[in-house]
Amino acid sequence: MKHAYEALNLVFSLAFVAGMSALAVAVGKAFQ
Repeated sequence: MKHAYEALNLVFSLAFVAGMSALAVAVGKAFQ
C-alpha cells in the first residue's frame, strides 16, 4: 500500500511541475 501511495505522490508531483511549466510558458507568451 505504501508503494502505491509513493507512486501516486510521484505522479502528482510530476503533474504539478508540468502544470507550473505550462503556466509559466503561457504567462511568458501573454507578456511578449
